[in-house]
Amino acid sequence: MIYAIQMSGGYYYVSTIPKALLYQSGKAISLITALIVIISVITLPMLIFIVVRNLLLNPIELLGAASHRVGDGDLSVYLPAHNNDEVGVLFNDFNHMVNQIRHYQDELEEYKHHLEDKVESRTKALETMNSQLEVAIAQAEQANQLKSRFLANMSHEIRTPLTAIMGFTEQLLHSNKTSGDALHLSTILRNSKHLLELINNILDLSKIEAEKLAVEKEPLDIVQLVHDIDSIIRPLSQEKKLNCNINFHLPLPRIINSDSTRLKQILINIASNAVKFTEQGLITLDITYDSDSQLIEFAIQDSGIGMSEREVERVFKPFEQADATTTRRFGGTGLGLCISKNLAQLLGGDVYVQSTPGKGSCFSVQIACNLATDSEHLTPMLTELSQLSAEKDLQLSFAQNSFDANILVAEDNPDNQVLITLLLQTWGLEPDIANNGAEAVEMALVNDYQLIIMDMQMPVMGGLEATQMLRHAAYAGPIIALTANVMKHDVNTYLQAGCDEALAKPIDKDALESVLVSYLNIEKDTQNKWENLLNSEKFQQINNDYRSKLPDYLTQVTQLHSANEWQQLRALAHSLKGSAGCFGFSNIHHAAAALEDNLRGRDQSRRDYLALSLIESIKYTLQQEPLTEL
Repeated sequence: MIYAIQMSGGYYYVSTIPKALLYQSGKAISLITALIVIISVITLPMLIFIVVRNLLLNPIELLGAASHRVGDGDLSVYLPAHNNDEVGVLFNDFNHMVNQIRHYQDELEEYKHHLEDKVESRTKALETMNSQLEVAIAQAEQANQLKSRFLANMSHEIRTPLTAIMGFTEQLLHSNKTSGDALHLSTILRNSKHLLELINNILDLSKIEAEKLAVEKEPLDIVQLVHDIDSIIRPLSQEKKLNCNINFHLPLPRIINSDSTRLKQILINIASNAVKFTEQGLITLDITYDSDSQLIEFAIQDSGIGMSEREVERVFKPFEQADATTTRRFGGTGLGLCISKNLAQLLGGDVYVQSTPGKGSCFSVQIACNLATDSEHLTPMLTELSQLSAEKDLQLSFAQNSFDANILVAEDNPDNQVLITLLLQTWGLEPDIANNGAEAVEMALVNDYQLIIMDMQMPVMGGLEATQMLRHAAYAGPIIALTANVMKHDVNTYLQAGCDEALAKPIDKDALESVLVSYLNIEKDTQNKWENLLNSEKFQQINNDYRSKLPDYLTQVTQLHSANEWQQLRALAHSLKGSAGCFGFSNIHHAAAALEDNLRGRDQSRRDYLALSLIESIKYTLQQEPLTEL
């Protein structure tokens, strides 16, 4: 059956189900739908809650609990592996963060441990440094005390000879008697040499400490060396009635390669100490050679006061002696043994000492021989007693005859020309004179000179340029530099220019004699011949001639100083430094040298003072009466 119902709008609803049944079915469907909706509304949130809790809330709670544990310092927390979703990524990042914190904490603990070790180490280092600082302060205080003691000793040592020099000089100046002049001059000379020795010791020590002291390696005859030492020490021993024995323990090398001057300095210093500290008994020198180490040993034994172990520890330190009573009783500066030990070390050896209080001391000086090792240059050995007598050096033998040689002296100062001529006439030598370097070159190329003595600072052409020109012109003879500038770098400059040696102004007779012996093979003259020369009427005359020129020099210095002509004043100071020293006017020599050194530099603050010092030195010399002829 078909049911039709007209709807509004002209439409018809056609169905096979009756309207009432259809209405009831729709109502039932509505009820069922409403029931389903009510059930969904109730159950769906519960399901969502359960899902959200499992998927989000529980992991968050777990993450929160883990965070609290980490905050409490528990780094053993580890979140379990989770799905590869956002929560899983968050868990992985949290685990990574905890691992990083754990790693950094381990590093921090390790650093803390090392920091404690470092603090402990630094503390110990600081304590060590403090102890070292305390030791350094104590040493500095001791060094200051030593310096004060040294200055006191040095003041005494310098004042003693100066007192004698000044006293006897004043006696000579104010006394009209000539009977005791020779004795007074001898005393002045002896004290001057002692004063020079003190100054040399101080200079040697300063060079050693600055590591600027150079030693030579030249052939040295052992027998001749020991005889030279014996000639100095034996008279000292005889004055105190001491026996002096020398024992050669053969075999010994006859020739070693070392520095003769420095080795003599060591042995004379130690041997003279042995004499000084021995009141009775003997002084013994034993010479032995060790072929294995190639060391030669000089053992100096005395029977003097001896030293304790504590005194032995201090004996080689500078400015120290055994004790204060030693200084008061025997004098001295405490420099000799320190210098000797350092010199021995520079010569490849050392100095050792054994001593017993009241019985004496034994100082052993060991020196490297530096012997040739090749078979062609074997060192001759001393094997028999007959070889122990010193050979006579023909060049140094005393002779009666003069020597004929052509010598050129290049010197611009007329007074020095006269003095050098007078000195050379001791051997019968009559030199030719050149007034400047240009004349010297011209005369040397025309004449045949066996020796040229060349002043380094002259007008027209200096000695340095003249020497270079002569060497370039193939002049092969010896050229000896004559200069008041004896610093090592100045001497090296002269040698590099072609000079063979350098002589210092004031001229030392021994140095001049050594040069003549070396290059002309002339015979060494006696000491009396030199003394006769210095006391001769001719020498007194040229000395007085030089003295008469001092007023003119005074005028020149005053005028140049007033006009601020520093370069000309420097040249004049150089000339005065050499000439005044040669004639014994040491005050003018030193004042001129100080002024010249200042004018070479840039220090202008002391120029006026030094110029006035030179002026006053000349005035003082002019006020003094000339020495009477002996």
